[in-house]
Amino acid sequence: MIKRLKWSAALCLTCAVVGAGVPVSARAAESVDPFAFRTRSDRAEAIKVDPFLYRGEPRVVSSFILWPNLTLRQSYKDNIYATQDDPESDFVTSIAPSLVVRKDVGRHEFILSLDAEMSRYWKNSDENTLDYSAAFEADLEARRGINIPVKVFYKDGHVARDGQRRASVSDLTVEPLRMKNFGGEAGVVVKPNRMTVSLTGGFHGTRLENGVIAGTGAPSIRDTKDVDVYQAAVKAEYKAFNGVTPYLSVRASQENFIRQAPTDLARDNRRLRVLAGSAFNYRGLVYGSLGAGWEKRTYDAASLKPLKGLSLEGQVFWEPTAKIRLGVEASRNTVEDNLIAAGLTSTQAGVDLSYEMRRNFFLKLKTGYTYEKYDTSARTDKTLSFGPELLYMVSPHLQLGAEYQYVTRDSTASGLDLDSSVFLLRLTRSF
Repeated sequence: MIKRLKWSAALCLTCAVVGAGVPVSARAAESVDPFAFRTRSDRAEAIKVDPFLYRGEPRVVSSFILWPNLTLRQSYKDNIYATQDDPESDFVTSIAPSLVVRKDVGRHEFILSLDAEMSRYWKNSDENTLDYSAAFEADLEARRGINIPVKVFYKDGHVARDGQRRASVSDLTVEPLRMKNFGGEAGVVVKPNRMTVSLTGGFHGTRLENGVIAGTGAPSIRDTKDVDVYQAAVKAEYKAFNGVTPYLSVRASQENFIRQAPTDLARDNRRLRVLAGSAFNYRGLVYGSLGAGWEKRTYDAASLKPLKGLSLEGQVFWEPTAKIRLGVEASRNTVEDNLIAAGLTSTQAGVDLSYEMRRNFFLKLKTGYTYEKYDTSARTDKTLSFGPELLYMVSPHLQLGAEYQYVTRDSTASGLDLDSSVFLLRLTRSF
């Protein structure tokens, strides 16, 4: 597989957005020594940021703070269709601009995020993609101790083939799955003293694009799996002592399939998840949060049994020195995969080790494991991924990166095993 690589002829450098999500405060980005593995969000003081999430020094235009980025990426994939047999390899060149704009008005904060990515395959043009997304967030202070968070988002993009569940070996379309996601949420956060209580509610819609089955030319009808999800959550936490903050959260949602055919089994469902746990921070050396509880997903169709059981959510970091961070995360929750019309329980665990080998030269080693058990069949999927990532901060405005990722999946469903490797070089420029 590796012998097939022709790096000397292939390497046009690339682009993807380094560090998805909202940037840390402007003061953090302007810090003289901005790199450390701990990520904080504190408007009151300068903080250090995770170098793998760093977007470069911001520009200040009038009263707006801007993070414009452009990433060029060249990758090689040895299994672009994520199939068990006869894998097809290809080189992929991508370019991805992004812009984050922040505006503070008094104690109110507004953030606009715009992202796009265009990928071109050298041999398989049907795999070419153009994705884009936009999100707007606001944190409004109604009065001291009462905040109103607001968020709206829209994304029109593709689902990576190796991250998409398939119902059978024949469920392979000519073009990648295209999906639109949109929605919003709002709520209120009350902080009378050491206690914080938040109440949020929102809507999330998913729209799927129909396709064509590879080889047969038969239509792949996906829009009958379009869903609308309504959800609400309440969380109470109390800052106790020595960095310990116990919490209790309750989340409820209603999922409606809006275009199901009359002959389809109704999979509308309701989910309730209750978690109790605590955030903690021991002298900045060990910090994170751990929560455990119970959840239940109940279907409207009497023939579908509820999904229920133990629910987990946790992330723990250990920083023995300023140059090393070890992170461990785990979760367990129910999933309704509307694309293949199946319910399952997903258990996930991951470990990553970040290390500053030299000043501005970083290494990350990461591995993850997922176990998925389907409820209405004997199918189980076990997925293991691992790989290193290198990052060199040439300057506050220029980053060079290299990454390798290997994914292997063992499925009890016939023909759905998977082995995939991706080699990637990346250049990111902030302006």
